[in-house]
Amino acid sequence: MTAEQFESVLQEIRRKQGTSTPLVQVTTAAATVRGRVTQPDVDRSLHRRNPASPFGVVALEQPGLVPGPLSLVQIADIPDGGVRDVAPRHAGNVNLAASAN
Repeated sequence: MTAEQFESVLQEIRRKQGTSTPLVQVTTAAATVRGRVTQPDVDRSLHRRNPASPFGVVALEQPGLVPGPLSLVQIADIPDGGVRDVAPRHAGNVNLAASAN
């Protein structure tokens, strides 16, 4: 995946989720990582010279009350279609009175 493709996919996911730090699943040949995008760093100087440049890194943070360690993924390792939207989980309506009985 090129940096330009990554930015385009990420922008669409941000719009869909309504946040600048969306939950995504990134798949590479070596691993699949799910997390919240905290820092997509694309080398702008290389990006301007060559729109097909794959140079960049995306940092994914494990979601939760206490965020876990960052996972760093090189954009060059992400194949086309390797970034997907992950719908956030919402707690269902729980009737606490019924649960206490």
